[in-house]
Amino acid sequence: MPYLELILILLLLQIPIGFCQASSCHAQCDYDHVTAMTDCSNRNLGCVPDNYPDSLVMDLRHNSINTLDPDDLNPGLTKLILDWNNISDITSLMTSEKMENLTLVSVQHNSISVLLADCNLRSLQTLQLDSNLITSLEVPRCSSLERLSANSNLVYGTIKLELCMYVSPSASISLQFNLITNVKVLFNGGQNCNITLELDNNFIRTFDYDNDFGNTKLFHKLSLSHNQVQSISNSNGMLITSIFIIESNELRDWDVLTDALRYGFPYVESLSIRGNSLDSLIQAPSWTEELQVLNADGNSLKNLSSESIRGFLSLTELHVSNNQILFISESALRDLNMLRYLYLDWNPLTSLFGGVFRNQGDLLILSLANCNINELHPEYFLGLDSLERLDLSGNQLVQLHSEMFRLLPQIVTMNFSNNNIKNFDLEDCQLVDGLRILLLARNSISDISSILGHCGHLETVDLSSNQIEIVPGDSIVGRSPTLSRLELFGNPLQCDCRMASIRDWLQNNPPSSTPLCHGPQGLEGRALIDLATHDLACEPPLAVLDFKTLQTVACDTVTLPCKSTGIPAPSTSWLDPNGTPIDVNLKGRYFITQEMTLHIIKVEKSDQGLFTCRVMNELGETDEAVIRLTVAEEPGSPASPSSYILPTMFLTVMFTLLAVVLAYFLRKRLEKRSQTITTSKAKIDYRKSRMDSVDSSRYVNSVVDDGEVEPGGDEGDGYEDHEGDGYEDHEGDGYEDTASFNEEDPSSAYDNTVSLSEHGDCDDYEAVEIGSVS
Repeated sequence: MPYLELILILLLLQIPIGFCQASSCHAQCDYDHVTAMTDCSNRNLGCVPDNYPDSLVMDLRHNSINTLDPDDLNPGLTKLILDWNNISDITSLMTSEKMENLTLVSVQHNSISVLLADCNLRSLQTLQLDSNLITSLEVPRCSSLERLSANSNLVYGTIKLELCMYVSPSASISLQFNLITNVKVLFNGGQNCNITLELDNNFIRTFDYDNDFGNTKLFHKLSLSHNQVQSISNSNGMLITSIFIIESNELRDWDVLTDALRYGFPYVESLSIRGNSLDSLIQAPSWTEELQVLNADGNSLKNLSSESIRGFLSLTELHVSNNQILFISESALRDLNMLRYLYLDWNPLTSLFGGVFRNQGDLLILSLANCNINELHPEYFLGLDSLERLDLSGNQLVQLHSEMFRLLPQIVTMNFSNNNIKNFDLEDCQLVDGLRILLLARNSISDISSILGHCGHLETVDLSSNQIEIVPGDSIVGRSPTLSRLELFGNPLQCDCRMASIRDWLQNNPPSSTPLCHGPQGLEGRALIDLATHDLACEPPLAVLDFKTLQTVACDTVTLPCKSTGIPAPSTSWLDPNGTPIDVNLKGRYFITQEMTLHIIKVEKSDQGLFTCRVMNELGETDEAVIRLTVAEEPGSPASPSSYILPTMFLTVMFTLLAVVLAYFLRKRLEKRSQTITTSKAKIDYRKSRMDSVDSSRYVNSVVDDGEVEPGGDEGDGYEDHEGDGYEDHEGDGYEDTASFNEEDPSSAYDNTVSLSEHGDCDDYEAVEIGSVS
């Protein structure tokens, strides 16, 4: 064959080969030959690779696949994972007859909009379609389907669910977080089923079921929480379920439940009505007599009495936490003699009646956490012969004693965290000999000598976040042989020589949180178990005074400071000169501050002497420092009453005499001055008025600047000098005018008056001003 023809033939043969290669999908993935799993995730693939024909598990998450053709898949696949792609339709896969080995299909976070009932995947057990765009949904008729999950889609309106006949009798179907408003359930099987149907967090108002087979059991669990259920009805048969959950539906009475479960009481085992608005359990229907578990947390129950919980004769577990219960009557739990678990947390209870649990001999767990209980009495626990766990955390307890729990012979775990406990006395631990776990976190305990080392069977003790500074090694080593966990985190631990034993023990029994040192200085924040032996040192106590002698005077206030050093930190006390300890709480003249500085208020002579500052640590080591106080008399202070009384009397008499003499001379001077008038020219002014004939008052003029007299009457009256006293009527007004007065006797001017009685009623002048002229 010519060479050119051979090349042409090869080229013609290459064309179909190229077409074949163009239609196939190859990818470089991770293949595990042991499990036959192919990991093709995060490869940015747009198709399903076909170059792994032996793969049983194909992981194609986080790619860009938008179409799914069963012909592209290995028929032997058992698991196909296609999450986080762009697939919008899986109908071809669901109806494929060649993928008969598929048991799991996961197509979450894609763009699927419709799920139909048709299914030919006979082996399919799990179908996961969460977080798609499904608006219309039918339960696939896959005979082996055990779990269908289509949460967080857009399924809305009314849906019909055919159950039991076309899926596994124990299938679990979850359609939570959708937009469903009404549900119609069709039961087409002739045998009991145990379907779990979860329809929480929708907008369901009505739930209707049709059971053609009467009293056959349909549901193992039916959950309708967080909806708006107003009606649960039956077109035929009865609704029978073992577990019924209808939480947070704003239910205010039992009407909805009474109609729903009227005939289903032989099968109802557990009912949860948590988060509704029920204020009483009195109206509970008759089927509650067979109820074993009742969860009524988060309602509006206010009291528990024999009437309020009457009828729940078979209850083994009761939850009434987070209500408004203030009172539990003595007979409230009288009929609940099968109760094993009781939860009363988060209620405003302050106390209990003695014997309220007398009929709960089988109770194993009692929880009274986060109430307001501030005191315990042994009678509270009367009848709890089988109690193993007691939770009283989050209350207001301050003091506890093992005697309080003498009626709990089987107690194993006690939780008293988050209280105000300062002391817990377990020295009589034989009363709670079975105690294994003791939780005392977040209290105010500082001394653990009465807690550790007394209970031979303790395994766990939580003392975190208290006020503990020291954990004596002898409280654990040799005295707590079963203890394996001790929590001390959050305490102000003083890491000195006293902590060496507990450090060794913690290194062999590591806690969940490593305790840190709070002191002494230089070790703050260090982990106790990381410290070397030389780090855990002790130093003898030392008392240090700023001065050894102090001189003062009586009535002063003196301050005597005393500092102390040592590891462990010593305590300080003061002794007076008589060797008597000074009470730190004394409120008299002696006052001791928190820093142990001694103040003496209004020092007296009797305070003189030696004051002793004594320091002592917890190991019994002591040291003393002495200061001498000398008290002198107050400067200028009298020695006796006579020393200040007599001088005071003398000064009083002298000042009195001086005052009398001074008054006498002042009086004489005033009298002399009144008789002496300064020689000067005077001017007298008149104020004109009328005068009756019987008025013989006298009037004078005022001094004028030139010493002459100015008349005060009207001019031209024609009056003359009738008295012959030398004064004439110059003005002619009928009045005698004062003339120039004697300058050597100016007082004569006051006597030169004119009698006007003979003139009858007439004008007169009154002297109104006298002045001097220099």
